[in-house]
Amino acid sequence: MVGPTGTGRSCLACALGNKSCREGFSVIYNRMPRLFADLAQARGEGRLARLIAAGARQPAHPSAVICSTSSMIAMTGGPC
Repeated sequence: MVGPTGTGRSCLACALGNKSCREGFSVIYNRMPRLFADLAQARGEGRLARLIAAGARQPAHPSAVICSTSSMIAMTGGPC
């Protein structure tokens, strides 16, 4: 979904994901700022490989993947 700030994209995506779950479909939801923070912290603590492996244990073929950009923050420069 695409649209200006405040139009309810994240709210609609959550509602669709919730309804999908209630209908028996598998849904993965991630807020991008939280995902980036978790990845950066895991990398700093030397457990990035374990975090990625844990993500691989998510449903192999989810019916939907929701990545919300709500409250998106600027990425800091640094080595990848």
